Amino acid sequence: LSQYILNLHDGEPCPLCGAMEHPNIMHDTDLSEENDALDASRALWTKEESALRKLENELTTAAQYLTDKFEQEKSLTAELDLIVAKKDNHNLTFQWADFDKADRNRFENQKSTIKQLEDIITDKELNIKKLRSTIQLTRENAIKYEKSLDELKNQVQIIDANMIQNLSQVKVLTHLS
Repeated sequence: LSQYILNLHDGEPCPLCGAMEHPNIMHDTDLSEENDALDASRALWTKEESALRKLENELTTAAQYLTDKFEQEKSLTAELDLIVAKKDNHNLTFQWADFDKADRNRFENQKSTIKQLEDIITDKELNIKKLRSTIQLTRENAIKYEKSLDELKNQVQIIDANMIQNLSQVKVLTHLS
């Protein structure tokens, strides 16, 4: 523009618009000031745009961080719900009429009673085990004695058969004599 301003004279057509009159001719200094103002505005705009990009990046990072935290919260909430459900289920299986968390002595007494009962059960189970062992031994002996008894019965039958045969022979001999 500055070269057009320098070549612009009254009565000659404007090279840009073709007008013959030039009422408000700008001077080089006006353009220079306007250029300086534009350069300053451009620098400010570039600086503001850079700051905006930086804020946009920070916002994107913060949004991703929040998304991650929401997902983490959702996961932890689901885990907590599962733990609470397990605890509630456990509490439902624990039934003790008139239980009072504040009455520690009653709890300790009940615990002692349960321990005594567990000891009695352990002793009874040991006695049952001994009795089962004795029963097993008795069964084994009974089987062994049954075999011996069967052998004795067989021997008695053989002796009976021999006796019958011998009596028969005695009868024949007495008949012959």
